[in-house]
Amino acid sequence: MTSNYHNNMMMTGTAGAVLSMPMPESPLRVIHRNKLSSRETETLNFVSQGMTTNDIAMLLNLSPETIETHRKNILRKLRVNNIVHAVAFGLRNKLIE
Repeated sequence: MTSNYHNNMMMTGTAGAVLSMPMPESPLRVIHRNKLSSRETETLNFVSQGMTTNDIAMLLNLSPETIETHRKNILRKLRVNNIVHAVAFGLRNKLIE
């Protein structure tokens, strides 16, 4: 359980009163709200193993365009700019192994 201190940034106002400002939302909270689908998680795991879009498409019997859509959704949901960052984020936050 986290305390209010961890959820809010405490500031002192002009009269010495303590003001509470919400902290920016943590990436883990974003993940829980915008959870990756099982296919997106599977795709991210395959990417982390060095597989290309075409490799993944052939393995899953899907079109490369579908895999590209999964990759775009992963980037959007994790709020990262590239697939390398997505893999690092996924490993760090135990979304993939």
